[in-house]
Amino acid sequence: MPEPRVAVITVRIREASRITGIGRSKLYELIGAGDIETIKVGTITLIPIESHRQLDTHLRDFIGAYNFGRRLKTLKGLTPFEYICKIWTIEPDRFTLDPTHQMPGLNN
Repeated sequence: MPEPRVAVITVRIREASRITGIGRSKLYELIGAGDIETIKVGTITLIPIESHRQLDTHLRDFIGAYNFGRRLKTLKGLTPFEYICKIWTIEPDRFTLDPTHQMPGLNN
C-alpha cells in the first residue's frame, strides 16, 4: 500500500533560496525587513509556503513594473510606455483595431 502524500507547508532558508534563485543573504535581508514571514523552531528558520508564494508574486510584479518603467537605449532613452504614447500621438492610425484582424482563418 502506497504511503499517503504529505503536503509541504514550510521550507528552510536554503531550499527557499534554491527555489527562488535569491541568495540566502538577500532572503535574510527581506526577513529582517519584515517582507517574509518566518517560523523559528529551535535553531531552524522556516518559511511558510504561503509566504513564499506571496514573495514570488511580489517579485514577478516588481520585475514586470521595473522592466516596463525602465528607460531603454533602443527606444532612445524612453520607457516602453512613453514610447507607445509618443508613437500613438504621431501615428494614431496604427492603433486602430480592425475586428476582422482578430478572426481566425484566412484573411478575406
